[in-house]
Amino acid sequence: MPKFLKIVFFIFIVQAISIFAQVNYYQSQAVFFNGNNTSYVEPYLTISGNTVKYQKVKNKWRASVNVNYKISKGNEEVKVINYNVLGSLLDDTIKIKPSFIDYQRFALPNGEYQLECTIMDNMQITKKVKQTSFFKLEYSRQKTIYTSSVMPISAYTKKKSEAINNKNGYDLVPYTINYYPKSESELTFYFEIYNADTTLGKQTSTFINYYLENSETFQRVEKHEWKTKQESKKINALISKINLEDVSSGNYNLVIEVKDSLNKLHKLQKWFFQRLNTKADSELLTKAHEKHILNIENLDTLKILVESLWARSSNKEREWQHNIIKSKNSKLIKNFLISYWTQAAGDSVKPIYKMLQYYKLIFDINAKMKCGNLPGYITDRGRVLLQYGTPNVLNQYPSKGNTYPYEVWQYYQATDAITNQKFTNKKFIFCNSSGTINDYKLIHSTMLNESQYPNWKSIVSPGNETDAATLQED
Repeated sequence: MPKFLKIVFFIFIVQAISIFAQVNYYQSQAVFFNGNNTSYVEPYLTISGNTVKYQKVKNKWRASVNVNYKISKGNEEVKVINYNVLGSLLDDTIKIKPSFIDYQRFALPNGEYQLECTIMDNMQITKKVKQTSFFKLEYSRQKTIYTSSVMPISAYTKKKSEAINNKNGYDLVPYTINYYPKSESELTFYFEIYNADTTLGKQTSTFINYYLENSETFQRVEKHEWKTKQESKKINALISKINLEDVSSGNYNLVIEVKDSLNKLHKLQKWFFQRLNTKADSELLTKAHEKHILNIENLDTLKILVESLWARSSNKEREWQHNIIKSKNSKLIKNFLISYWTQAAGDSVKPIYKMLQYYKLIFDINAKMKCGNLPGYITDRGRVLLQYGTPNVLNQYPSKGNTYPYEVWQYYQATDAITNQKFTNKKFIFCNSSGTINDYKLIHSTMLNESQYPNWKSIVSPGNETDAATLQED
């Protein structure tokens, strides 16, 4: 099977807390530098409103969750903070319960840290959940390009405020999970670059390239590459939206490159995320046969792909196929094959599945029924198998005395792939009278428009009425 069909997608949300907990929440963090001497970490929380218990507060309903952060450096506890996060006041708890978000910031010296987050529903204190993560701070004003974490966001507003979630004139709402289901059509992110002014020069430009790549193959996603240029500053900020509507399901990296005017790479940052998009998957599979066919350059291979359709084609269609092969025009042949499998699939199944299923059958037929230089799909048995499908009963009779080897195929039900007409209880009898391996010819059939010779036994056992009388046909 072609590599592009081997779509392996594991739902592994690295920042989501256990689904077995009473409180479901998503925790992530990002690290930043203020451009002077202060580094800091920002933990973000999204708490599912449907997984917490509500209490009545003056004719309204509200949930309350206790949050405990503990930051350690080695065996040393650096910071501990404990507080409550309140949900929105609701008129009732029957309707949808919105999630609520918490946003913190901790200034810390450079170093490697462990962040432990414990969540408890204040109305169910026996239910606690905990998550541990790690981060590193390593910023300074040296002539070196540093970057922040990639911060995925769900929304932003351009305004100046003193709010903790304001960065470079934007109020940011964090998106705390690295998973984008089909309901999410965009990936929006915020990103900072530090020391471009001292490293590249104050009156120079900083070039930022960013794109999506498959995290397993590292191949770039087509039409998902962007470039921007900014004046070099102490802090350069980038905020951008990426359309995910045509990005199929899989594991990806958002890759950000920081370069100078000479295209020298100074910093590369990657952020892993997962995408689930059944619509794009469907479109990808629908067009996959086109990509597969267009990648075939060998003219003999293209000829075989067309020839192998003869068993399911009318006389008029075969004439057209013959002329296409005779033209030796690879572009014409490819266009024909793409059109053929698109029409053959219709609305019931994707063309790539239909095509691969058929050509797998061709491969099996060639392996079992090839006769000398004659491909298996052109032999009588191969043609019948392709046109009517696999028989319900296949009896093989070896050579015996004056009798040639022969086969009897029986169909309880059969559909003619050319006319789409259905038949019941039909038989095909093949005989190998030449002695050549696999040289079985169709000598009789009860199927309409096929060779009919009721006295077929005289062919299998010529000149010997006694032997012919013993021949079986079921």
